[in-house]
Amino acid sequence: MLILAFCFELQGYNKDPLNFISRLPIYLDATYNGVQHLAAMISDFDLASKVNLVESDMKDDPNDLYSLMLNPINEEIRKIEECDLEYARLKGLVLNRKIVKRSLITISYGVKIKGCYFHEYHINRNINLLN
Repeated sequence: MLILAFCFELQGYNKDPLNFISRLPIYLDATYNGVQHLAAMISDFDLASKVNLVESDMKDDPNDLYSLMLNPINEEIRKIEECDLEYARLKGLVLNRKIVKRSLITISYGVKIKGCYFHEYHINRNINLLN
């Protein structure tokens, strides 16, 4: 039945894409859902826009909070490696979206540093590739 409902929705969209309003339920949001809830609860418009919770135009590209966080996280890593010899092995490490997402996605659910620890394998693998 869901496929039939989708076909009717698609037909309606094709008739008038700019004014079409879908009536299909959304089962999976997948845009940093935990942060969407937090942004809505605390009425943080800036954060809500970064997780695609506010109205946008059809011409707007969706935001990607994980990609937005890459530069600040990589900058912090560079600062730490320069200030503390214990972290000198981080020199040259540049995290990518995939690694950052694994840790960031769980922050809104209360994960602690220890909970992110198992991701160290991926970071160490990247460091070993650099050395």
